[in-house]
Amino acid sequence: MGQRPIRRSLVLLIESHEINLSIELESMSDIGPHFIVIGAQRAGTTWLHRVLSQHERLWLTPVKELHYFDKQSIKLGVLSKYERHRARFWSLKRAAIDPKWFCRYWFMPRGHGWYGKLFRRARQRGKIAGEITPAYAALSEQKWDQIHSLFPEVRLIFVMRDPIARTWSALRNNMKKGRIDPSSSAEDLIELSLKSSISSRSDYIRAIRMVETRFGSEQLHCCFFEELSRQPSAFADAIFKFLGVEPMGEGLDIPAAVNSAAGGDQPPLALQQALAKEYLPMVDYLAERFGNVPHEWATRYRKLLDLG
Repeated sequence: MGQRPIRRSLVLLIESHEINLSIELESMSDIGPHFIVIGAQRAGTTWLHRVLSQHERLWLTPVKELHYFDKQSIKLGVLSKYERHRARFWSLKRAAIDPKWFCRYWFMPRGHGWYGKLFRRARQRGKIAGEITPAYAALSEQKWDQIHSLFPEVRLIFVMRDPIARTWSALRNNMKKGRIDPSSSAEDLIELSLKSSISSRSDYIRAIRMVETRFGSEQLHCCFFEELSRQPSAFADAIFKFLGVEPMGEGLDIPAAVNSAAGGDQPPLALQQALAKEYLPMVDYLAERFGNVPHEWATRYRKLLDLG
C-alpha cells in the first residue's frame, strides 16, 4: 500500500518540473539545514535523532546520516547499493508518511540543489531543520569551506566520546563485519587504531578548529556522550537551548537504550595504554577548555600510563 503514494509523488515531481539542478549559491542558505550534528562514532547520535525529532519546532531528515559532503562522488539519482540498504532501514515505515521527500531522496540527481531541497519543505512550514552525519567531523578543509560557502549561518553540534572507548567501539564494529580478525593481537590492534581511517574520527581538536575558524564559536555546541548517558534530559535541553527552542521537560520521551550504550567489554590493557599516550595531549586541551568529562578522561589516562 505504501508504494502507490510514492509512485504518484514521483510522477507529480516530474510533471511539476521540480527537478532543478541550477540553484544559485546565494539562495542555498534559504533551503538548506539550520543545523548539522557531527561527532564520534557510537556516541549516541541515533538516540539524538529520535529525541530531537520529538520537538514540535524541529525537523530532522527521515534518513539519518545523509553523507552528502563526504560522499559527493555519487552523482546519479539512483542510490548506490549501500545507500539503498541504509535508506530501507531508515525509511520504509516513513516513506508513506512523506512520499514526496523520499522520492526526492531516492530518485533526484545529486548536487547542492538536491541536498538543499531536502530541507525546503520543512523550512517553509516554519521548522528548524537539520541533519545528523557524524562522519562530517573528519571532513577536509576543502569540504568545510564548501559547507561554509553554501550555508554560512548553519549551526554545528559536535558530540564527542572518550577516544579510547570510541576507538574500541570502532574496532569491535569492524570485527563484527569481518574486516578485522577478532583474535588479533594487542600489537596488531594498536597498529590498526593509529591508522588515519580510525584515528581521524578521534581528532576532536582538528574538528573544533575546522568549525570555529569558519563559523565562529557561537555557531558551535560541543557536548559529550558521557553526559548523554548520565543525564539525558539535561543533555537534550542544552541542545534545545542552543537551537533556540524551548526544552520539552517531562514531555520528552527518553529512549531507554541510551543507558546501555556505554557498556560492553574492555579493550586489552596494552591497547588502552597506547591510546592513552596518543590522545592525552588532546584530552588535556579538552579538559582545560571544557572541564568535567574530558577531565575524567585525562585522570583515567594518567592512571593507565602509571600502570606501565
